[in-house]
Amino acid sequence: LRNSLFSHVGQHTKRSVALLVFQHIHRLSLRFHLERYTGGLARVIEMGTRGIEFILSFLLFEIAPTIVEFVIVILLLAWYFDLRYSIIIFVTIVLYVTYTIKITNWRAKIRREMNQKDTLASSKAVDSLLNFETVKYFNNEEHEYSRYDVSLAGYQKAAIRSQISLSVLNFGQVLVISLGTFALMWAAAYQVKDKILTLGDFIMINTYLLQLYAPLTFLGFIFRELKQSLIDM
Repeated sequence: LRNSLFSHVGQHTKRSVALLVFQHIHRLSLRFHLERYTGGLARVIEMGTRGIEFILSFLLFEIAPTIVEFVIVILLLAWYFDLRYSIIIFVTIVLYVTYTIKITNWRAKIRREMNQKDTLASSKAVDSLLNFETVKYFNNEEHEYSRYDVSLAGYQKAAIRSQISLSVLNFGQVLVISLGTFALMWAAAYQVKDKILTLGDFIMINTYLLQLYAPLTFLGFIFRELKQSLIDM
């Protein structure tokens, strides 16, 4: 129901922005149009308009509810159990978000380079095909193949770096969550041993934790995609 209702807003926004960009391009000078890269320009417009819809949707439906859930769980644990449980969760969340932002900002530079290489390769391919008769007339196919392959090689290198950086990000996120879970369960286990908490309390704390970490993991994905959408725009 949510997606059905929001689709009208998202698609109308994409349409409005795409039209504004199209009008802006038509108002640019003749020099720009003589020097343009048709393939790259079309790619940039497509990626930018797609990024706008993603940002609107996830800010409204994912980030705001997740923040509310964090606050509720932290308050519940502080009220019913012990303040240190809330402190452990809060520290874990802060470390997770800080690590995610720092590594994602580093990855953004790599993704930006990857986008540029992808756009360049697309530009060379499309412009070469649009000017097929000129290439054929000068018997210049091998030169076009070489130019295109160089662009693809640049994209390949950037894509490999992007995948490695994603692995670094995921490893760090899992490590932070694992350490936070270990600290929380260790503290709860001691209180169970000392008869302060029951086994039911222990399981309840663990359940709250699992319920909290599920959107936290998703939050990392959302932040990465929001960052990527802003780069595309």
